[in-house]
Amino acid sequence: HSTRDGKLFFKNVENLVAKLKSRADGYTRESQLRAIRDFIERGFAPTLKDCYQRVVALPPLDELTIDQDAVTLVVYEPNSGGGLHPDLRKFFDDAAFKNRVLFLSGDRETMGVLLATAAELRAIESILKEMDAEKVPENDPQRVAAADLKDKIHLRMLSAARESFTKLHFPHAQAGKPVLLEADFLMQWTGNDYNGERQIRDALKG
Repeated sequence: HSTRDGKLFFKNVENLVAKLKSRADGYTRESQLRAIRDFIERGFAPTLKDCYQRVVALPPLDELTIDQDAVTLVVYEPNSGGGLHPDLRKFFDDAAFKNRVLFLSGDRETMGVLLATAAELRAIESILKEMDAEKVPENDPQRVAAADLKDKIHLRMLSAARESFTKLHFPHAQAGKPVLLEADFLMQWTGNDYNGERQIRDALKG
């Protein structure tokens, strides 16, 4: 009996993984980017709002506006050439309110891993939503396998983000003019919980 249950469970997992892969492979790059934006904006959503008041992830810079009444954290794709992305440098140089923006980015070529993992996360979340709609019981083997898979993919997404977003650039007054300083940034989390606002605060204090 237990052997049969075990085989059935693995068959369920195999079917689930195949469904996940098929769905993830079908997402466009724009869908993948939306999944990354959702993930980042959830992880860095400000609650105390003492360091920044809004977060914008992977924005088209020509659509980005900085509000003089709020500090914006801009999370931007890494620059594999090293240093601050030239697009961000130009944006900062042209900005009217230079002390109202922070940039979180990195210098490694990691977007491919982020995009692929984000597609898997979006796929497993949509599969679980379907199970909710179909009222699949929490103890259903396929439901258990899907929830376990979601936790694993979420952790891989956190790891991919940690490899990607490693530098915090923030304005600092120097000789009366705002310049950008850089601090190392290492994402750390407990279980699947991540509090980006607290880590930004700690990086600025350091």
